[in-house]
Amino acid sequence: MSPLQKKLFQAHAAESAKLVSQMKKVPPIIVTAIEQHHQRGEGANRLAELIGISEEFLRLAEKAKDDPSIKVFETLRAKAEKEFSEPIVDAFVRTFTEK
Repeated sequence: MSPLQKKLFQAHAAESAKLVSQMKKVPPIIVTAIEQHHQRGEGANRLAELIGISEEFLRLAEKAKDDPSIKVFETLRAKAEKEFSEPIVDAFVRTFTEK
């Protein structure tokens, strides 16, 4: 990314949360989740974690299109266990892998 793109990317969560906070009937937890969706580990709310793990999943799924050797859920679990809370990781993976 260019320096400008990087600056915009780093600001997008706070700017988006600010815009959404001005909308009527949007619960504060949603605003917080938008603001924290790049945070990892303690301090981020569960909804923010869910947004973050979903972004990771989409990123891996896109990479797997070009490289079928990528095992999306195995890779996601290994990476996510270091970045997200255990309940979020387990629930996310179970949702897509249990039959």
